[in-house]
Parts: sequence; structure tokens; C-alpha cells
Amino acid sequence: MSRWCILLLSAGLAASRAGAFDAGPWLTWQGDPRSTVTLSWMRDAVATCTIEYCAGAAPVRSVELVCTGGLHSAMLTGLVAGTRYDYTMTWDDGAAVTNSFRTAPECTGPFSFGMMADTRTYTETHQAVADALLARQPHLCLNAGDAVEYGLQPEHWQSFLAIERALIARAPLAIAPGNHDEPETPGTLLWDLFPLPPAATSHYYSFTVGAAHFVALNTLLPVEGAQSNWLAADLAAARAHPDIAWIICFFHYPPYGAAAERDPAAEAPMIDALRGAWCPLFEQFGVQLVLNGHNHFYHRSLPVNGVTYITSGGGGAELHTPAADDHTAFATSCYQCLHVEVSEAELVCNAVGTDGAVFDTVTLYVPEPVAALAGALLLLLGRSGVRAAARAV
Repeated sequence: MSRWCILLLSAGLAASRAGAFDAGPWLTWQGDPRSTVTLSWMRDAVATCTIEYCAGAAPVRSVELVCTGGLHSAMLTGLVAGTRYDYTMTWDDGAAVTNSFRTAPECTGPFSFGMMADTRTYTETHQAVADALLARQPHLCLNAGDAVEYGLQPEHWQSFLAIERALIARAPLAIAPGNHDEPETPGTLLWDLFPLPPAATSHYYSFTVGAAHFVALNTLLPVEGAQSNWLAADLAAARAHPDIAWIICFFHYPPYGAAAERDPAAEAPMIDALRGAWCPLFEQFGVQLVLNGHNHFYHRSLPVNGVTYITSGGGGAELHTPAADDHTAFATSCYQCLHVEVSEAELVCNAVGTDGAVFDTVTLYVPEPVAALAGALLLLLGRSGVRAAARAV
């Protein structure tokens, strides 16, 4: 057995903020998704934790951590892209967890991801949606906000982590916050449990998996100004990258697809801000897919200047009714999640109900101008050194 050091990111978050409960492990990405993964867990007990992990018949790597109680996170490094790793966590008080994960593929490798939003309120429904997504075995999970009813209550996160444990112990989770997750100021328990990448300068961020670049935006912060400037720079770098075929943005409030139960006058300022600041950037830089929550139903737009907008907000909260909308391609009020299969040539987006059946599918293809630009840049720049630079934006 070989022993490797792993990077301990945080340990023993004060119980006064995180509460005293056992949860996890759950996975996130804070480093390069091809070669790292971060495991986090909560344990009230003081115990030594041993993490062992390996790929197939390769030597087992292990590390021991003395955990003093509270929240702990550890980054596994030196992993191989597109590879399954089995891992076991054991504590000297007898507790043990065994699971597996798969690192992100290189730029040409296919993968899939799942997406949910508004998973708050009804725990049994949330469980049914999570189980439907787990059956699809995604490599990555996105949550477009309102993961919990009230983000300052540790017990709400305890319930969330328990429901999604089987899913996010094997598929890293990335969250774009909703108003229920951070009801006051940014920097609350949400970001303790799901740490931001070190390169993030505020509570929005991006990362690249295979041929897809993901951008998590924050509609609780001003849409215009600093966030829009950051978004423009991030999208420009991603679109200039020869290995990136897809740009996928996710955030809580949807620019398209209103709910009949919501007050149009109250919703209008956010919709106007999004359509005025972010949607033109999506169109300018060739974003193909935007994913949202907030409205508790499923809504898929017609392409809006080349951009498809999907609201998958049926994760557990009380359902809404889709309002009439000239941009609608398909809409229905039901509990559901989204499962997306990604390759260099296409995105296959499947809306999945709690019964596991697909009730809506759309396939997106890389537009010819985007493919031509990527090919030209590849010839001019070559592959070496460019990908790492784009990942750091």
C-alpha cells in the first residue's frame, strides 16, 4: 500500500455555525476536475479518519486525518483523467463509507451531468427526484438554487445532504445560489459546505469538464457591473479555447418562462436585468444552453438568438403553473430533473420525471461557426498550454 498526502482544505468548522450533525461524504471540484476531487463530510465525533482510494488494480493510496469534529474537506490530487476511483473512508470509532467517483475526461471524452433546482420543502419529493437522477448515473450534478428552505438553518442542509448522499458521494455537486439558500448576505453556510474554487473572486465561478465550460452565476448579487464584466471575460476566454465546444450557464432566476402564480410586476426588474445584461453576452459568445430554477415546473424555450433556456425547477417545492410565453417550445408542471449527455458534437438534454421516464428531449449541435473557429484556433495555437490558461479564468 502506498501512502500519498492529500491537501486538507478545512477542518473543524465551528459547531456554532455548522451545527452538530453527521453528513456526507459529498464531492465538489475546487481544482482541475481531470486530476482532483474534494471530499467533504460532517462528523460531530472526534475520530481519526483514513481515506483509501485506487483506480482498478492500481496501488491503493491512503491518508489519515485526525478530525476534531465539525466540517472537514480534503482534496485528492494526482488523479488520472476519465478514470473511475473507488474510495473508502473509515473512522477509528467504527464508522465507514465506501463509494466511487469518476474524474472528468480529457477534452474529447463524453460524459453526462444532471441538474435540479428548488429541491426545498417536500423531502419525499426531493428524494424521488434525486433517485431518478441517480439512476442515470451522471458524472456531475448542478443545482440552480433554492436547494433548501432556509439556508441559515443547519438542519435544512442536513436533510439536503442526507437525501442526495447516494448521488453526490459519487458525482461532484456545483451550486448556483437561490434566494432561499442565502437569505441574508453572501458567505453563509452554503459556501462552507460547498467551497468555491480558489480562483473565484466572488460568489460566482466557472469550470471546464471535457468539451464543456460551465458558468455558475449569482442572481442574488447585482447582475450588472462587476459580475457582468467578469462574465464577459470568462465567456470570451472560453469561446477562444480550441477544446471547448459547449458553454453552459446556470443560475437561479430564469430570463424566459414565467409562472402564473408569480406577480409579473415583481418579477419584471430581474427579468429585464437578465435580458439586458447577460442574455446579450450569451448570444455574443455563443452560449448554447442556459439552465435555471426559481419557477417550480419544467420549461424549455425555443432558441432565442441561438440560446436554449431550460428551467428545471421541479425538485421538491410546491409546483407552479407555466404562464403563456411566446418563447415556449415545451412546458409542463411536474416534479423532474434534467439529464444531459455531452459529446464534442452534441448535447442531448432529457427531462426525467420521478418515475424515471423521459418526457421531453432536445438535442443541440455545435454551430458550424463555433466549430470552424475552434478548428482555426487549434491550428494557430496548438493544444499545449492553452487549456490550463482558460481554466484559470
